[in-house]
Amino acid sequence: MCEAARQRAAPGVYFADEPSGRTAKLAGTGLGVWEVISACRARPLDLACLARSFAWLSAAQLQAAAVYYAAYPDEIDAEIAENDAVFADLVRTGPLRFRGEDDQRK
Repeated sequence: MCEAARQRAAPGVYFADEPSGRTAKLAGTGLGVWEVISACRARPLDLACLARSFAWLSAAQLQAAAVYYAAYPDEIDAEIAENDAVFADLVRTGPLRFRGEDDQRK
């Protein structure tokens, strides 16, 4: 389905280019839908949990994220999984990646 149709299906969601590719975002926030949805991993999705995690977002913005996730769960779950993998890799190798030149000589 094209992006325009996805936006019509989930008002309040738009698409933007990110280093990882095109992603669905919440209007007025700069947040990816996956970022909001990932805050509450329990399923079925709990809007009250999202509201506690993102108190500064409006009910309409949270609803837009939930509607988009309901329509495209595989897409959002894949983005969450990709982020989790990158984070796990940084946790595992971070100290090696961020050592200074002097530390590497020891």
